[in-house]
Amino acid sequence: MKVLHVITGLGRGGAEASLVKAVAAVPEVEHRVVSLLAEGPLAGPAREAGARVSSLGLAPGPSALLALPRLVGTVREFGPDVVQTWLYHADLMGLLAARLAAWGRGTIPVAWNIRCADMDFSHYRAGTRLTVRLLARLSRLPRAIVTNSQAAVEHHRRLGYAGAMTVIPNGFDTRRFAPDPAARARLRAEWGFGAGEPVVGFVGRMDAMKNLPLLCRALALALRREPGLRAVFCGQGLGPGDAAMTAGTGLLREHGLTGRVLPLGPRADVPQVLAAVDCLALSSQSEGFPNVLGEAMACGVPCATTDAGDAALVLGGLGRVVPRGDAPALAEAILDLALLPPEARAALGRQARQRIETRYSLAAMADNYRRLWSSLVSERG
Repeated sequence: MKVLHVITGLGRGGAEASLVKAVAAVPEVEHRVVSLLAEGPLAGPAREAGARVSSLGLAPGPSALLALPRLVGTVREFGPDVVQTWLYHADLMGLLAARLAAWGRGTIPVAWNIRCADMDFSHYRAGTRLTVRLLARLSRLPRAIVTNSQAAVEHHRRLGYAGAMTVIPNGFDTRRFAPDPAARARLRAEWGFGAGEPVVGFVGRMDAMKNLPLLCRALALALRREPGLRAVFCGQGLGPGDAAMTAGTGLLREHGLTGRVLPLGPRADVPQVLAAVDCLALSSQSEGFPNVLGEAMACGVPCATTDAGDAALVLGGLGRVVPRGDAPALAEAILDLALLPPEARAALGRQARQRIETRYSLAAMADNYRRLWSSLVSERG
């Protein structure tokens, strides 16, 4: 079987990581990956996982449609049994390219992949809003629509999406994401934190949907009760040289967190960063399936999160879930977990890891994609 993956880009993100996982976990399939934008940092891992990777090198905007003939040529040259698209712009481009490539030659089944829920489109380009409206009108044309969360199904039904939708939850590599006492000691020493100091972590990116201002308000409230609390922010836009972290009007200064929150920026050692904290905090206003919760749980780290997307479903009662936008409740949840006695926190962490191992394994995700693609090929006849 040959599967052509079309994705908007290969930067660091949940959809991109899930694509790489799917390629690696289903090695019997011949995978080719096409990025609409220039290659990003996950192009290398996709190649290492076994895929042939190429890029159209497009710039965001309507002019991207001018590259449609090149994508059609790639589809014809590769001759896929299935076209699997990832994210809105790739859903549109991949569907059009598959239809045009198969014109007069039969059909190529297309499966869309939706990765978000409850997005506030006022924070995104007009082109993205237009693309989503167009996709809703075209949503009976793909043979399958994959989401990674039930929240995404419900949200896109409200947007007018029709057609069959199937939920394939994200899977996690519990060998890579695991408790790591040595990394915990090393990184805390590197950061200047004592072994017994309570440390809260955020791993994500600077994005409106992650609602970092809410987390900063919650941390400021938590610090009033527990002045010894420390925090690290890890991800794109969260480094010591980024304006949101260091400028006079930046979040840390605005909320009195300068010197209390350590901005790490992007890191290649995210599993070790997670293993070094006592609590993972997620303040999102919008999520589909929040990967970072599963990654932290696999590392044995309890999580405090807003009730965005499928966050509560992922935690399964093994953490704290608060209403979106409620800074005092998030502060209370953070303190509940970060200040647990070490034995109680370790026991909760073991239960959290076991949940990921049994319900959200890479093998389960791979089997779901394998069955989906096989069914589409069978229907094609």
